Amino acid sequence: MEIDSILLADSTIENIKLCDFGCGQIAIKKLKNGKYICSTHAMKCPVKKKEISDKLKNKPKTEEHKRRISKTFKEKGIKPTPFAHKKALEYLIGRSKTEEVKLKLSLKQMGHLVSKETRLKLSLASKKDWKNPNSKHNSKEYRNMLRNKMLNGQAAKLNKYIKNPSKPQKNIFKIVKEIFPSAILNCPFIKLNYNVDILIPEYKIVIEYDGAYWHKNLEKDNERQNKIEKLGYKFIRYSGTLKKELIPTKEQVKKDIEKIINEKLIKNVIEYKPVY
Repeated sequence: MEIDSILLADSTIENIKLCDFGCGQIAIKKLKNGKYICSTHAMKCPVKKKEISDKLKNKPKTEEHKRRISKTFKEKGIKPTPFAHKKALEYLIGRSKTEEVKLKLSLKQMGHLVSKETRLKLSLASKKDWKNPNSKHNSKEYRNMLRNKMLNGQAAKLNKYIKNPSKPQKNIFKIVKEIFPSAILNCPFIKLNYNVDILIPEYKIVIEYDGAYWHKNLEKDNERQNKIEKLGYKFIRYSGTLKKELIPTKEQVKKDIEKIINEKLIKNVIEYKPVY
């Protein structure tokens, strides 16, 4: 940093010079025009920097100026982003990404692992923000937004990633997976905001294990089942007691699934009306 040594040598308490641009900081350099400045360059003074920035913002770019900028970018290999221009920002605000763009972004991020240090920094920053009573995360609007999001399918979506289902649920899923490889564990119904233990998608069969502890509210379970059945799904339920977890055998599971498949086939035959 180039500092005017003569200016500093003469700077006693009586003759300290302040920056002439109005920032209130002590001057460290004298410019050729006789003015004193707080930094080595005019653009480093906060007041002067803002003044120049405001001038440039309001100054319309000529076609020649735009061509020069474009030429400089090409020579230096800089790719101008659409976010650099206000009009482009206005154009992008409110636009939803297409499935193709989402896929490209997903593939780009795939395999990019975040280091432990970065995760720790993000965690600490997030905790600090949540503790701050004036942050947006503690506002009523933000909390209502989160609540509505959870009620509109987000809860079911997040529940899909639970990696510790009950032991009977895991055992039944293992049996079903051997018979139907397409079976899904903790499958979400986003629109209804519900999750089911196991789903066989091609036959629309839901398999649930009702543990004695987690399924005490039978009325709520029946209401949930009725809503899902209206979409054309059939339920198979197994239950246990507080003393013993009753896990069905592979033969029993296979028999119960085949029974529902046969019922569906018979129903389709009865409902079929040939057109002559």
